[in-house]
Amino acid sequence: MLVWFWALIVFSLDQITKIMVENRLDLFVSQPIIENYFHLTLLHNTGGAFGVFQGRTGFLIIITLILFFFIFKFRNLFPQKSWWNKAALGLLVGGAAGNFFDRIFRGYVIDFLDFQIWPVFNIADSAITLAIFLFFFQLFLDWRTERYES
Repeated sequence: MLVWFWALIVFSLDQITKIMVENRLDLFVSQPIIENYFHLTLLHNTGGAFGVFQGRTGFLIIITLILFFFIFKFRNLFPQKSWWNKAALGLLVGGAAGNFFDRIFRGYVIDFLDFQIWPVFNIADSAITLAIFLFFFQLFLDWRTERYES
């Protein structure tokens, strides 16, 4: 249940912020929030993370469908006892769903969070990154527990 809660929260927050930004900003125009550090910059990304596979929307849709298939097919392999893993899985599904939705219905992903020293990204990207961090954190905790129990 926690997995779907997180997925729904991430997906909803991602889509709401994208709609708000697209309704308030012009494409490629940067709005400073904290001058020289954090801006809102509306971009339409037809590629993946860091701009790889630009213009390959169909390929990225297929990759996401494969990811969804593996997540749902093998979700029971994720240790469900861990709050971290449940949250991470929800963040991963919600983030992937947010960008998938954009690719299907818009033909591009809306990016807008601009820290001026990193490629522009969105809430879905942040959730996916946090999910990966949480998975590794859980692996570290499991490794540490096994090491001390041995």
